[in-house]
Amino acid sequence: KLRLRLSQSRPLYDAFLALKEGPEWTTLNDTQKRIVDNELRDFKLGGVSLEGERKERFNAIQQELTQLSTSYSNNVLDGTKAFKRLVTDAADVDGLPSSALGLAAQQAKAAGHESATPESGPWLFTLDFPSYYPVLTHCKNRALREEMYTAYMARASTGKIDNSPIIERVLSLRKEKAQLLGFENFAELSMASKMADLTSAEALLEELRKSSIDAARTELEEVREFARQQGFEDEVKWWDVAFWAERLREARYNINEEELRPYFALPNVLEGLFGLAKRL
Repeated sequence: KLRLRLSQSRPLYDAFLALKEGPEWTTLNDTQKRIVDNELRDFKLGGVSLEGERKERFNAIQQELTQLSTSYSNNVLDGTKAFKRLVTDAADVDGLPSSALGLAAQQAKAAGHESATPESGPWLFTLDFPSYYPVLTHCKNRALREEMYTAYMARASTGKIDNSPIIERVLSLRKEKAQLLGFENFAELSMASKMADLTSAEALLEELRKSSIDAARTELEEVREFARQQGFEDEVKWWDVAFWAERLREARYNINEEELRPYFALPNVLEGLFGLAKRL
């Protein structure tokens, strides 16, 4: 509510407008003028020009969108935390690097399996990215990859945490909000605060699509061909792509993720980051 009040403050808007239309405007440099113009634009996009029922409706939409955003994020978080897969057979985790096994054993211990070790298990996997991604890229157990991929993609899509109604409501409210401000749709409203318009943004996306689609298809076919060469006879599914792409990278470039890990420990990364910042 405070943000709404500030974005619709008529005294603040009038003060910026007076500055733009007054004699002091010519004394400002380009940066200062841009700041004033952006503030005036943001006031308009915040509904400062709306009155009466239209303003009340705009504010109600803004508050509901905020609540929906929170609900959406909470549902995804709940969906992520709800999935837990305990593995007890070492054959089912074949191919996983030691770091992933260590994390899985640690998670199993936290869940009450006191005897869990990286070498002997049991191992507990979740949909949190540090646990999920190594399974998709390294685990030889295709069934486990499929199970975790499907669960990850289906987060917050069923039951009490189904985000589908929230998405539909957000789309409806965004359109209504845009039309209250004089835009045909939310895309135009979104682009109003950016350095490009909708037409140029769509043109850029299409240019990127045309430039990348052939390369993407070629790379996918290379992954499929490599998998066939390794004796994989089934169709390469989405839960197979990352696994075989990683095997292809290892074979082609002799790069192993675990061998690189010590060089990217947090202290090393921070030291390199600040060292680069000082040189710049």
